[in-house]
Amino acid sequence: MAVVQCLKGNWKTFGDFADSVFNFLMKLAHDCRALRLDFVADRYPALSIKNTERVRRATQGVQRVHIYGQEQNIPKQWKKFLSARDNKESLLEFFIKHWKSYKSCQFASVSVFYATSKNKCYAYHPNRNGDDPVRTDSFPPLDSNHEEADTRLLLHAKHAEAHMTQ
Repeated sequence: MAVVQCLKGNWKTFGDFADSVFNFLMKLAHDCRALRLDFVADRYPALSIKNTERVRRATQGVQRVHIYGQEQNIPKQWKKFLSARDNKESLLEFFIKHWKSYKSCQFASVSVFYATSKNKCYAYHPNRNGDDPVRTDSFPPLDSNHEEADTRLLLHAKHAEAHMTQ
């Protein structure tokens, strides 16, 4: 969620925001000449030892927002929206669905892009023909029930090291 919280902009819709997050990630990958990109997020389970702290940090009166599509307007109180566990989970699920609609050419030099939502991981494989849609598959080897992205990243790093092609 660090990327989500650090980006600044005047997005009107969730689709615009998802595009900005994706473009930011692809620019980072391009600048680092990365062939693989992993977008690993925290999980926010209903039962968690961390819930007491999350409730303490959350602002009172936060509403659950269901994201139905890319044209849906972003809430005006963005920080308040992000303080709710369910809203963060919904946003990550939306990213996964939205990014599936991209064409292969939008993935720049990245040959595989992994993204997590809840305990699942998805692999996006661009096709050689840039106009073709990206192929997206569930990727069970990187599924994880760990809450923190920090520990989930270790699984991704181990997988990346084991599958290096250089």
